[in-house]
Amino acid sequence: MLTSSIAISQVTANQPQDLFTCDINNPGDGFEFFDLTTTIPEIIGDQTNVNVSFHLTSGDALGNGPGFPNPGSYQNVVNPQLVFVRVQGNGDSQITTFTIEVRLAFEPDTTTPEPLLIFDVEGDGFEVFDLTDIIPQFTNDPFVLDITYYETLEDAQANLNPIADPENYTNTIPEMQTIYVRFQNAPQEECVTIATFEIIADPELSIDDERLSSVKVYPNPSSSVITVENIDLDATITIYDTLGRTVLSVVNNNTTSYSMDVHTLTNGVYFMEIDNRKPIQFIKN
Repeated sequence: MLTSSIAISQVTANQPQDLFTCDINNPGDGFEFFDLTTTIPEIIGDQTNVNVSFHLTSGDALGNGPGFPNPGSYQNVVNPQLVFVRVQGNGDSQITTFTIEVRLAFEPDTTTPEPLLIFDVEGDGFEVFDLTDIIPQFTNDPFVLDITYYETLEDAQANLNPIADPENYTNTIPEMQTIYVRFQNAPQEECVTIATFEIIADPELSIDDERLSSVKVYPNPSSSVITVENIDLDATITIYDTLGRTVLSVVNNNTTSYSMDVHTLTNGVYFMEIDNRKPIQFIKN
């Protein structure tokens, strides 16, 4: 008796990055067309002889039901929307998912942020700034797709020559300099917003302002313990959620730093206020 066997090849469905697009057609309705096929290289990797289909529900994907007839030009039905993907091989299949989301252009909370001030120790007009400290003034949204910083408006508009290390930036113009920050919520230019702020190296900065500007919170984001450095003994540290509710309040019993256990907080964005000064944003993950 002759027998034959068919080899079953195991397939893998990698989870691709989510897709974002700008709400250009009828802005505000939350519906646009996506090319879902751009995710296929991430999903299958170096696998060959596999078929990829995109589905509305997990049941359709698991049951090999009808996929989207034109995944290269698919309009979302809700926003955001979870897309189910089936990778079918020779006798084996696997399911993965990704999200598609239509976004509006970013609108900053303010167009006139307070400048970043640092005490100019040497009195030469130059200091090292953490440009990311400005972001809580512009937004409390941790999900802006991309934020970059520039020395000129032309570079910000063209998305050229971004500042390589915005957390350790030495000003190139003494004393006061304008920085351009580019917020991009989706790949299209219609979802680009450019804002400005000033950085100032001030040799006459008061002691209190100097201490405040040098406060460091790390790690940020944090899942367990967060440390606050360069604060006064007996300083009150208060943490608020995005609704303004106090979730934690402690008094610093060390000399210049305090470590706080935040593991019990729900994941999300919080604001830390030290002795009623301007809040510092951090993320619990």
